[in-house]
Amino acid sequence: MDSIEAKVMFERAVELANTGRLVEAITIYKSLAETGHVMAQYRLGLCYFHGSGIMRDPAKAFEYYHKAADQGYVDAQLNLGYCYSNGIGIAQDYEKAFEWYHKAAEQGNAGAMNNIGIFYKHGRGVTQDYGEAEEWYRKAAENGSKDALENLEILKEEQNPSPSTDAAIENIKGIARIPWAIVFGFFGGIGIAFIVDWIVKQINEGTGLPALVFGFALMVTGISISIMWINKKTRLTVIIFIFSVSGYLSQLGIIPEYISTPRFIPSEMDGKTATVADNISLHASPSNSSNNVIKSVNSGETIVVIGITKKGWAYVEYGEDTGYARAEYLRVEE
Repeated sequence: MDSIEAKVMFERAVELANTGRLVEAITIYKSLAETGHVMAQYRLGLCYFHGSGIMRDPAKAFEYYHKAADQGYVDAQLNLGYCYSNGIGIAQDYEKAFEWYHKAAEQGNAGAMNNIGIFYKHGRGVTQDYGEAEEWYRKAAENGSKDALENLEILKEEQNPSPSTDAAIENIKGIARIPWAIVFGFFGGIGIAFIVDWIVKQINEGTGLPALVFGFALMVTGISISIMWINKKTRLTVIIFIFSVSGYLSQLGIIPEYISTPRFIPSEMDGKTATVADNISLHASPSNSSNNVIKSVNSGETIVVIGITKKGWAYVEYGEDTGYARAEYLRVEE
């Protein structure tokens, strides 16, 4: 059987298994396993181990795990170590279990690393060594094992570990929380920027300069704290930093601004047609930001002034569009 035919057969077996036709899948697994197909051997071992589609047979599970493990299949090596550790399908043998866990760990398997830590802690198949246990728990946690992180904390409580353990646990926890910190920091920053922007516009209908300065100050503060606390307060650092950057970006218009309705003051220009004295831009909000420009208006064209804000922005009608333009560039027709 060539490799292409074997690949097609294995994919067919997986498809059958995923649709509940395990008996048919197992028939194919067996055929492929006899030719040395490593993944078929591993899957057949799983079926015998759990009794899925076939009568449960720990000895057969052990046999097929061993065949796949001998070919370097990491999941099979992990499961083979488990069988040796718990006497499943074979007499219990901690030394053999440790050997297979170590082979899986060398391939980066976090579960195997955690199990090696357990073996060192309890002296199973190896001389008891809390330092080695701590080291393997740490490696496993850094590779994503939550069980290893819990075991590392338990070891810390039970023993008097080196100061490095506290730092390792704190750093691992901080790294694990970074995605949440980014989410909370990003949307928190946008939220506070919207609030500040809204307050500023309600007060003076200005360009948002105070909010821009506030956002910039937040960003500088976040960077400073990041430099000081990066190794100790990872989650807080990331929240503050992202919070600050997102707040600042929102004021630059990179993140859409909150557009409040400005207050208008009485003006002799209200409701009149005005001529544009210079080339100007029509904005979606009373702000000079280039990101809210609707269109350009050329000098000499006419627009209808609807109202004037406290800070000199004219709310105008230009063709089918409405928006804001600086009143200083408008000349009311006599």
